[in-house]
Amino acid sequence: MNTNISLSSNKESKERTDIVMWNNGRLAALLMVLFLFWCASFALHAEAGHIQIKCESGVQVFLDGTLKGITSADVGGIILQDVTMGNHSLRFIKPGFTPQETNINLKAGQILVHTVQTFVPRVRIQEEGEEDESTVQAKVGTIIVKSLPVECVVDFPTAGLSGYEKSKAQIIVTDAPIGRHTGRFRGMGKTLAYTIELQSNQIIEVFVNFVKGTVEVVDLFSEGFVLVEAGSFQMGSTGESDEKPVHRVTISRDFYMSKYEVTFAQYDAFCEATGRSKPSDNGWGRGNRPAINMSWYEAIEYCNWLSRKEGLTQVYSGSGNAVRLNLSANGYRLPTEAEWEYAARGGKEGRNYTYAGGNTAGAVGWFYDNSDGKTHSVGRKQANELGLYDMSGNVWEWVWDWKGSYSSSSQTDPVGPSAGSFRVGRGGGWGSGAGGRRVANRSGDPPSNSDGALGFRPVRPIE
Repeated sequence: MNTNISLSSNKESKERTDIVMWNNGRLAALLMVLFLFWCASFALHAEAGHIQIKCESGVQVFLDGTLKGITSADVGGIILQDVTMGNHSLRFIKPGFTPQETNINLKAGQILVHTVQTFVPRVRIQEEGEEDESTVQAKVGTIIVKSLPVECVVDFPTAGLSGYEKSKAQIIVTDAPIGRHTGRFRGMGKTLAYTIELQSNQIIEVFVNFVKGTVEVVDLFSEGFVLVEAGSFQMGSTGESDEKPVHRVTISRDFYMSKYEVTFAQYDAFCEATGRSKPSDNGWGRGNRPAINMSWYEAIEYCNWLSRKEGLTQVYSGSGNAVRLNLSANGYRLPTEAEWEYAARGGKEGRNYTYAGGNTAGAVGWFYDNSDGKTHSVGRKQANELGLYDMSGNVWEWVWDWKGSYSSSSQTDPVGPSAGSFRVGRGGGWGSGAGGRRVANRSGDPPSNSDGALGFRPVRPIE
């Protein structure tokens, strides 16, 4: 009996030993697989490196012909990770400036730092018989791509975009050549395609909805106006003396406001239709740049012309200092100063930003530090909460009001003093400092004045 028990115990002990040895063997094999995988991964990454690009914001960075991203001021450049070792080409494009190119040799495990030189503005010497510079500049447009979900791969090869891995809300392809472009978009296991016809200075927004399997294209200039709903806000600031006192203002009526400042393309059509001379563009180009060098009187004449053109009732009558405002008319007009500030602050959606659309001056508009001393095509910067562009910077904007002192009492639909010497200008311009572009900042000019930093945008009532 004891012998049987001993034999049985020895057998069980041997079986346990065999099991332990088998398990240890499995563990060793698993560890060996993990070790080999780690070695392979290490070897793979050892054959790659990183490229750190240092440059200003708004620069398109291409690696071997593929767009890898657009630099932002927050990062001070861009980092290209896990780039295979060897020879590569880098190309840097900033709209309106001469592109830069360089070749690099990346070593395994290297972090290569490349600093982009200061961009040189494009300069052309016009020869006899050549097209002028404004015509040459007009042979490009802009493509904006948005998607749902945000992450996707975008191909617009004829516009210089190939295999771009989109991970942000939108990407903007500036200076895309006019003509036909076929975009292909890959996401959620789907591939969608759409062909657009890009016109001179046109801005086209492409929205790719992978959930629905659709592509929608919007010409941003065909949707000219946005709705500004009635509401109340605190007008003015504690800054400059003419911005005081801060007071409550109620805008009691909804209205439409132009998304963009009136462009040369629009204003030139008015001049041709009425037989008047076109204003100078100061040599900066026409097209979708904001119209400049028109007086306050010419701005309201444009509004009346646009009303007649669309069969609406004119808002303005009279002339000179006796111009009368008919707010019951359904035509186009300049905004009142209160309407302008309310819209610039974002209306009912306002977030109390310093500038129209944000607290970072360079992100929302063109001013002294980033304008290169001239206007730029409208709609290129970040819009405000209502979808209004260039409310801070690019050009000052005429409004209806004579300039006067603010009242400390609450007001509803104020229209300013009944007389004065200066009509108000709002929003700051390409030559303004950051302080001049605050939503509360005010300026004023004689209504007969015109210069290269003054423009306007119309509004119209809800019918």
